[in-house]
Amino acid sequence: MKRSGAVTAAAVVLIVVSAGACLFTFPTAIGMALIRTSEPQHSAPMPVLIRTIAIALIGVWGIVTGIGLLRLRRWAWFCVLAIAVLLMAAAVPGVLQAPQLIRATGGPSGDAPGLLVFEYVNFAFNSLAPLALGIWWLALFVPRGTRAQFARPSAQ
Repeated sequence: MKRSGAVTAAAVVLIVVSAGACLFTFPTAIGMALIRTSEPQHSAPMPVLIRTIAIALIGVWGIVTGIGLLRLRRWAWFCVLAIAVLLMAAAVPGVLQAPQLIRATGGPSGDAPGLLVFEYVNFAFNSLAPLALGIWWLALFVPRGTRAQFARPSAQ
C-alpha cells in the first residue's frame, strides 16, 4: 500500500518538531552540565538538567520515528502512538492551569503588557500545541485505513 499524504505530513511535522527540540535542548543540556561542573553555586537543579536531557532524547526518538513513518515501518506506527500519548499527557497540567492563567492576567494590565503576551504565547506553545499534535496523531494513526498502510509484511 502506498503512503498517504496525511502520513507523510505527520512524519514531516514530527521530524521538524523533534529536530527543533534537539536544536534547543542539546546545547542547553551541555551548557547546564558544564556550569554544574565548573561553578556549582550557579548550576541549575539536577531535575532541570535531567528533564532537559530527556526532552533532547525524546527529540532524537521523534526524528527516528518520523523517518520510520516515511518508510511505513510497523515499529514507527507504535512509536508515534506512544509519542502522541506522551505529548497529550505532558500538555494536561498546562491546560488545567489555563483558567488560573486567564483569571490572573485577564484584567487590564498596564504594568507589563509584553509579559502578558509572553505568558499566552508560552501557554499556547507548551500546552495547546502538544495537545493538538497528540490528538491529530492519534486521530490519524488509529483508524483501520492508516493501520493498513503499516501492515504489509514487505514494509518491515
